[in-house]
Amino acid sequence: MSKKNFNLIKAILHFNIRIPFILYKLNHLSDEEFYPYYLKIANELLRVLKVNIKIEGLENLRDINKNYFVVSNHRGMIDPVIISKIFTDKRPLSYIMKSSLSNVPIIKDVGKRTNSRYLERNVKDDLKTILEIIELQKSGNNYLIFSEGTRNKTDANTLEFKAASFKIPQKAKSDIVYIGLFGTEKIFEEKCGKGFINVYLKIFKVFKYEDFKSLKTVEIAEKIRNDIDNYIEILKKDI
Repeated sequence: MSKKNFNLIKAILHFNIRIPFILYKLNHLSDEEFYPYYLKIANELLRVLKVNIKIEGLENLRDINKNYFVVSNHRGMIDPVIISKIFTDKRPLSYIMKSSLSNVPIIKDVGKRTNSRYLERNVKDDLKTILEIIELQKSGNNYLIFSEGTRNKTDANTLEFKAASFKIPQKAKSDIVYIGLFGTEKIFEEKCGKGFINVYLKIFKVFKYEDFKSLKTVEIAEKIRNDIDNYIEILKKDI
């Protein structure tokens, strides 16, 4: 029988007295040292929680030859860490997060060091920040956004993707790397047993700027959502 999910407590107890030291290092390491250290802590967290990530499509990252905009569905609190694991220190990620996270310890520290930005859930209400992200994207920052705007806590494979967010790669002329996630909700949000937690991640073929520059943002959102939705539907039948 499944038991309650104590993974958050397990993570806190594991790092315990090291948390102030980790926070210090996150804030004081050099730019060159920060992202490798962040990935090291992320990998340690996933090992402690016995997370087994089954990755598909890693070869598609070889198709990237310029700055890129990362899009994913959103199922669990730990999704940014899961995705960051596949982007090395040579391909650091910045994050676009909801504004309510801007004062959360560790999240705000990582956000500051990664040049991340915070948006309201309705991105149309934060045009100034979107314009700022576009300029940062043009200058070489690679941003990750969860285009559903919130975690999917329903039985649906995906929630509606917010089309306005796709103005960023269109205006910045960035390629889109989009990712499908499944099972990450088991890590913190759902009941779980004592064994390994299998989560699934698919990196789709890079959506080149030349292929979507003339599309409406609604069309981009629908294509990406449909691909991720179909991936999850197939997974549900196979696992």
